[in-house]
Amino acid sequence: MSAYHVFLSYSRADTEMMQRVKRDLEAEGLSVWIDQGIEPGTPDWQRSIETAIDNVRCLLVIFSPDSKQSRWVRAEMSYAEAQQRMLFYILARGDEKTAAPFGYTNVQWVDLRDPALYANRMRQLVEAICAHMGIESLSQRRARERQEIERAAEDKARQEVDALRRQSWIDKRNQQYESLKERFAQGENLQLLGIAWDKFRKQYSQYDPDGFGEHLSEAWRRERERIAVDQEARRLQTEQDRAPHDAHRRRIEGRVQRWVFRAAWVLVIFVIALIITALSLSQQRDDDKPTPGITLTSPVSTPTFAPTLTTPVELAQLTGTLAPDRNTTWIRIVQTMGDLPYVYVPAGCFMMGSDEGENYERPVHEVCLNAFWIGQTEITNAQFGSEGVFPGDNRPHENASWYEAHDFCESRGARLPTEAEWEYAARGPDSWLYPWGNDFVAENVVYTRNSNNQTADVGSRLNGASWVGALDMSGNVWEWVSSLYKSYPYTATDGRENDPAGDDTVVFRGGSWADGIGVRSANRRWGEPGGYSYYVGFRCAHDAEG
Repeated sequence: MSAYHVFLSYSRADTEMMQRVKRDLEAEGLSVWIDQGIEPGTPDWQRSIETAIDNVRCLLVIFSPDSKQSRWVRAEMSYAEAQQRMLFYILARGDEKTAAPFGYTNVQWVDLRDPALYANRMRQLVEAICAHMGIESLSQRRARERQEIERAAEDKARQEVDALRRQSWIDKRNQQYESLKERFAQGENLQLLGIAWDKFRKQYSQYDPDGFGEHLSEAWRRERERIAVDQEARRLQTEQDRAPHDAHRRRIEGRVQRWVFRAAWVLVIFVIALIITALSLSQQRDDDKPTPGITLTSPVSTPTFAPTLTTPVELAQLTGTLAPDRNTTWIRIVQTMGDLPYVYVPAGCFMMGSDEGENYERPVHEVCLNAFWIGQTEITNAQFGSEGVFPGDNRPHENASWYEAHDFCESRGARLPTEAEWEYAARGPDSWLYPWGNDFVAENVVYTRNSNNQTADVGSRLNGASWVGALDMSGNVWEWVSSLYKSYPYTATDGRENDPAGDDTVVFRGGSWADGIGVRSANRRWGEPGGYSYYVGFRCAHDAEG
């Protein structure tokens, strides 16, 4: 192992510069050897020099007009080169012609002649020497340790915030659950409670520690049966009450019809009699007149029937009952709810997953869904109320955890889409590879080759819209969904729509500005719900009845 890091070669005329350089090197933790106390040219000097060079990692030479003339400096350089030691050079005085020895005018040196630039260039020299030896300087070590301390503090603070946020989320869930139980105990309307419970279960799937939900569902089922029986009884009673009136009305209608029929026959007979009488009188007059020529008259035009058009059915009502079998037959519908634009996704089925992708995209399987609304765009910085890594009001808000995304959507009366809802909104009943079709079109997506290493304004790729009109379903940022990561096939009741707990990870979909193949609509990734990334944002969804 080398006894010293640096051998300092210099001329006695540069002693002041040598002392300054030596102090700065030692201040950075580097040990320095100099020929202090040895008379140049003596046998002891030569042996000491050679021994020192043999036991150092590199040689640092101070160039000046005096060192150029020093045969001792040249001898030290020659021996170091013969021993294959790394040489570094400092230009202290003069220039390349007056200070650099013959054959060394083209080497790289550190110019320390300007006092104003000395500190910065000395730092660069120290970093180069340390890099050669594979060690850290004291400044580098302190900077690294400071960064590690700051990073550890940030991680701890983030973990504490995540823990508080998750606890707040759990407390809110428990409060809502207890409130529903109390409302049930107080005898609130079962229909209203049933609707409230369905909404609660969509937000907090499978959470029913006391079995209250089963009890409420059974009570609501019995109430629906009672209501159905009451309605049927009222219908029968109404029919019974109306029976005498209906019979009387039918008798009156029968009499009227018979009277009209008889009157019609009388009128027909009267008309026929008039016609016969008129013909007889005409024949008598014609017997006394010559036969006239035939006169052509314009035929009487036959009237045409114009049907009456009824008021068309509202489109929103029509689409709520139709399940399209092709992407291209759907007419897009946009609606604003809670200051956020949504597009309508009709009920239907599609083939989820891909046989051509990763193993976790298999097997391909059919999934059928009820109608719902999904955000037309990803949530922006302006909508979220703060910026992520990339500033700009209309850019997607990234660097948000799953908990933050969940809480934001809930604050707008919405929720995160499930993984199946997200993929259906992107691919449609035709199960396209990309939102716009089966062929990749670079102009339709913000991805690694055109993003300039950053996000773009939401909706900037209009031709990349999905079949229902959702924008940026591919690229720009990955999007959190509500579903925990589990293997396919997707089944909403297998626990993947539960709340995240413990080591659970949550899925995000769609690819980002930094991805290539990741922008396929069947691709899926997952991460910790408390994690943040400038690749990941989100959009909200809304129940169809909302």
